[in-house]
Amino acid sequence: MRYILAILLLSLSSNIMAGEAPVLSLSELQGSIANKDIPGIRYTTVPANLPVEEVANRLFRPFQFSEGMTANPDESYWFRFSITNNFSKDTTVYIYIPLIDFGCLYQVKDSSIYEKIAATGYFSRTHERNVGQYNTHILVRLKTGQTYTYYLQLSSTIDVPFEPVFSLFSKAHFDEANAAYYRMTLTSTIVNSGFIISMAVLFLFMLFSFSKNRQRIFGYYSAYLFFNVLYGAFHLLDTTVIAQWISYRPEFRILFNYPVQFAAFTVYNFFVIELLNLQQTDPFSYKFLKRFAWFYVAYIVIHIALMSVLLSYDIYEWLFIVSRVLVIPLNLFLIIRGIFVIKTPLLKYYIVGVSFFLISGAVAGLLAIGHQYDVYLWGLHASNFFQIGILIESLCFAFAIGYRNKLIDDERKTNQENYIEQLIINQKLIEETNIRLEEKVTERTNEVLEYRQQLEEQRQNEIKLEFENKISEVENVALRSQMNPHFLFNSLNAIKYLIMSDQDQLAINYLGSFSKLLRMILEYSKESLISLSNELNALQLYLEIESTRFDSSFHYNIRVDPNMATDSIMIPPLLLQPYVENAIWHGLLHKQSDDKSLEIILGLIESGYIFTIEDNGIGRAKAAKRQQKQSGTYRSMGTQITQDRIDLFNRMEDANIKVKFIDLPNDGGTRVEIIYTENVNDEN
Repeated sequence: MRYILAILLLSLSSNIMAGEAPVLSLSELQGSIANKDIPGIRYTTVPANLPVEEVANRLFRPFQFSEGMTANPDESYWFRFSITNNFSKDTTVYIYIPLIDFGCLYQVKDSSIYEKIAATGYFSRTHERNVGQYNTHILVRLKTGQTYTYYLQLSSTIDVPFEPVFSLFSKAHFDEANAAYYRMTLTSTIVNSGFIISMAVLFLFMLFSFSKNRQRIFGYYSAYLFFNVLYGAFHLLDTTVIAQWISYRPEFRILFNYPVQFAAFTVYNFFVIELLNLQQTDPFSYKFLKRFAWFYVAYIVIHIALMSVLLSYDIYEWLFIVSRVLVIPLNLFLIIRGIFVIKTPLLKYYIVGVSFFLISGAVAGLLAIGHQYDVYLWGLHASNFFQIGILIESLCFAFAIGYRNKLIDDERKTNQENYIEQLIINQKLIEETNIRLEEKVTERTNEVLEYRQQLEEQRQNEIKLEFENKISEVENVALRSQMNPHFLFNSLNAIKYLIMSDQDQLAINYLGSFSKLLRMILEYSKESLISLSNELNALQLYLEIESTRFDSSFHYNIRVDPNMATDSIMIPPLLLQPYVENAIWHGLLHKQSDDKSLEIILGLIESGYIFTIEDNGIGRAKAAKRQQKQSGTYRSMGTQITQDRIDLFNRMEDANIKVKFIDLPNDGGTRVEIIYTENVNDEN
């Protein structure tokens, strides 16, 4: 109970002090102000990762900064302060937090709601910042006449003590500091960008060379350049787009900075083996470098494992020192041994390149050791010196590869010179032979082309004559056989029966329809194409006559798609009638039941039209059996004649007609689909 009362008293005391604490007016902000000088600022220290809602209930004490004051890496510093915008317009200020892993600003909305404004720091992510190109600033917007209370968290992600300090910048002071920062880092950014671009260009060139000749030296060297591009990207300042993209996962710089370098060292060893041909020139160095490459791989695994689990700056710096202690002596050993043992004209390029690499690495190491954050010399970051050395080394290696290729080309040229004179003689003989062959080939080709042209003309004439004869023959046969002789004979008998049975009016009507149909048939037989509407008129007359002759024993229906322009659709005359006749004579008339129906449907398809003739008669199978039993019965040739006409039509016209017979299930009749499509000729 006493403990609870103590907490309540502390919370009440904190709230009372917060209400009485002085407030910073923006008119007092002249340039910048350190946190120790902000009126009414208070602070507390809490365990890391404690939420702001719990921190706000802690006791905040007045902040007094003393020289050498540092924060425990396991704790977070929380500051509370208030700002009043007493200007006549909305104003922007910046919170500057130097040398911090992570900082986060919250605004008090009411007594229990805290809005996260933004985050900053080395381990803040790009999307958490509101001044994207900086990991040291937070932008704060204040409306005129308003007072705001803020909570600011400062903490360390890796185990390094930090100074709990920050400053407030006016907009003008921020712009001045921003310009000064650009001036200070301009040289470093140019060097780093130039390094990345140079490495990337060399990488693409070597990768292209490797894709063409598949030599391992190009593969190793392109991999070495690729890892150096990654190394340069990790050291870009956050003022660049690439660095801001990397800052979405800032821990990658800690986890993969040195592993990327050692991946480059690994392929570097294999590259040196190929460049100096160590397997032939120095077997000892060959074995030594291969084993050391596997040591680099082990270092990469250990580094990533330790930093992933511990994320310790002491371990990070220790691994850095160990790596340099191992890499520098190794390369010195190879230089010395190369001078006395390895005999190759490429050795001078290797020695010069490695010398620059070692000198720049030593300078960068001396500048970086003991410094967690950026150190500049002559406007250059420590990593820039190493990049310059790597760039010079890479250029030396590129020259070495070029010189190596030159030596190979010279050797090839020497071998080829012995054959050049004979090749010239052979070439002259080939040219003379080719001239004679070309003359003979040209002569023979002309003969073949002339003979082929004659054959083609003869073939076309024969085809034309054959088509003309076929057309004449089919037209004559079609004219004589358009209508079934049984139909003519039976129609005349029907007229005779109607007259003898005193059904004079019905006989007159029947005779009128019959004569009209015959007149249509005679007229259409003279035409190669008729409109679909004329075809339907003739078909309607034919169906009326057949229905009358058979006492309306079957029902028929003609359906036409309303979107079809029947007057403009041209088809061969009497295209549909033979199939309708077959449906009546061979399908419907032999059906025992009274539900005899005939459907004629004309519709549109994507590239033309479809004409469907469907009956529910006995089907083709039963009709065929019936005809076999009654061998003397007339068998209509109308459909065969129509098919011949269709074949000729398809050859002569820019259209295509296909006929498909479909047997309906359970001998339920037959469906005939006539598909009429127009051919589209591509004249381009």
